[in-house]
Amino acid sequence: MRKNEQKVLEIVSNQLGVNSAKLNSETDIVKDYEADSLDKFEIMNEIEDGFEVNIPENFDFSKIQELFDLIQEV
Repeated sequence: MRKNEQKVLEIVSNQLGVNSAKLNSETDIVKDYEADSLDKFEIMNEIEDGFEVNIPENFDFSKIQELFDLIQEV
């Protein structure tokens, strides 16, 4: 597993209160863990902080469903 992927999994794990061992790039955070738009927003904020990047204000959070989608964005 790549370092960035592991870091994303840790962020999602912490935000959703899920053991990171249960997550992988194909995990559907909406279907499997009922992540809502606020969860996605908070995950993206943590990613901004953790990777020291700025996510554009017009970023479409609705397209993030699986962790693979999120990892690709990072």
